[in-house]
Amino acid sequence: MRSSTKITDNIQMELDRESEEIKRMKDVKLQFKLKNISDKMIVYRFPSGCQYGFTVTKNQDTIFDSREKIGCIAAITHLKLEPGQTKVFPIHFKLFNNNKHLKKGTYKLNAFLLEGHTPEISISFKVE
Repeated sequence: MRSSTKITDNIQMELDRESEEIKRMKDVKLQFKLKNISDKMIVYRFPSGCQYGFTVTKNQDTIFDSREKIGCIAAITHLKLEPGQTKVFPIHFKLFNNNKHLKKGTYKLNAFLLEGHTPEISISFKVE
């Protein structure tokens, strides 16, 4: 699967995988997209500069959790989405050992807005 979509309330969430062949963490290229599908502006408030996060799991074991690796500025921030507007968040593994070879198997990536603003959206990828 190269794309996953979930609609909840007034938001359409999409997770796109660009990578075809995955062997190392640096080969994982994903985008987390939020689209306002309502006719009103949506505003999310966050207690820090971090607005979204993601995890990578394999067999229920967490391999990577961005919340543990990324430092955030201590400032209140907002995410505003006008009707029809899409916000794209790149999924980066910069703080993870990018050359680490992943063991064969199926992994699941979960992406989400922090502070519980949206449910998680997931996509699987296979390492062969």
